[in-house]
Amino acid sequence: PSIERHLVFRDFLIQHPIWAQKYSDLKRQLAASHPNSSRHYTEAKTELVVLINKLASKWRETLS
Repeated sequence: PSIERHLVFRDFLIQHPIWAQKYSDLKRQLAASHPNSSRHYTEAKTELVVLINKLASKWRETLS
């Protein structure tokens, strides 16, 4: 299930460039503001990752 979730996340971002850009922008911002703390970086992007996972899951269901 974990691998499937990651693949759906990836595929969703490939098919939805606006969400991919939002994710990329956030990651760049967080990397710049937390260069030495992967924990803070990961925690700070969790909210967007959860949202994208939900959207990706719903999107995947429409493909079946």
